[in-house]
Amino acid sequence: MKTLIISDFSKEKDFNFRGIISVWGKEKVRLWVDIPEVEHSALEQYIDAVNQKVSWLEENKSVIVEAILDNFFSSIHKWTSETVTREDFAKTLEPSDLDISYKWNRTMIYVSCNRDFFSGHCFSVYVNDKNEITSCGLEG
Repeated sequence: MKTLIISDFSKEKDFNFRGIISVWGKEKVRLWVDIPEVEHSALEQYIDAVNQKVSWLEENKSVIVEAILDNFFSSIHKWTSETVTREDFAKTLEPSDLDISYKWNRTMIYVSCNRDFFSGHCFSVYVNDKNEITSCGLEG
């Protein structure tokens, strides 16, 4: 994983900063960082924590994928007529967006299927500041 630096981010509206990263081997995953301070220079005090969180997400792909499988694999046949194994389903999962919020003390990763089993919907996995998955939902 490439270590992120301040210049990897652009200032967005309000308190958000946006960058593009590679996660789970997928290039161009949007990374949003939400901090309580307005100034771009304030991101400096969070950059190490951002790198640690992205590293945790990279290293814990199996934990995140397992949470999605545990919550949604049993209902896949309601969405598609294809015969899909648990392993095949897991191989289609890839991140699309990552939102790290220091205002709300949580991280959310949006995960989609590179085969559209869920009619354009994606999964949202919430991780608290202790790196515990607190919820896993279907969005779309």
